[in-house]
Amino acid sequence: MLKYFYNLITKKDLNNLVFLFLGMIIAATIEMIGLSAIPVFIMIIVDSKNLINILSGSYISNLFQNLNKSKQIILGASFLIIIFFLKNFYLSIYFYFQTKVTRVLRENISSKLFFKYINAEYKFHINNNLSILTRNLINSVNGTVNVIISSLTIAKEGLILFVIFLLLLLNKPLISLSIFLFLIIISSFFIFFTKKILTYRGKNYEQLREKQLKIINHSFGSIKIGRAHV
Repeated sequence: MLKYFYNLITKKDLNNLVFLFLGMIIAATIEMIGLSAIPVFIMIIVDSKNLINILSGSYISNLFQNLNKSKQIILGASFLIIIFFLKNFYLSIYFYFQTKVTRVLRENISSKLFFKYINAEYKFHINNNLSILTRNLINSVNGTVNVIISSLTIAKEGLILFVIFLLLLLNKPLISLSIFLFLIIISSFFIFFTKKILTYRGKNYEQLREKQLKIINHSFGSIKIGRAHV
């Protein structure tokens, strides 16, 4: 599987995917910081003394102690606006990079596959239907790119989940293990019951697309032959 994957992409594509994965992790971290900043701001409005006690001894705690309620809210709102501005600015760059990497990857895989078909022996074209080759160049390439991006997303989510679980395990080992085992059991049941259905529907979709392309190719071919004899 890995050999097939490396044959599809270039070294530059692989480097771009590594950078994209790192960008995903940074984006997820910034999202978590942005979400956690909202309750902190609410705490500043509702109960700033409790926040000062929680952050006791830190620079932020000393800063807030020297400010009145209005200035605390203004400072908190300023920090919140800056965090969300930086988050959206980074996400804009990240999504642009992701779109560019996806487009280049799709073009490179399509080109490789196309030239492989063009340079194939005559026997290869005799044994393979034109609709299958067309489907591979269009639908299968898009599906392959989507699988690669989705795999990176799953890896990122898994890494974040592992870090969260590790932090919970250090604080509440018994509760964390119980929750983790429960999630594993639920996930296993879900994968077991959906894997066969998704595999069947995927194969069925590929067969339907193949028939559809075959009908289209034969229809246009028949029109050419019919008009040629008129």
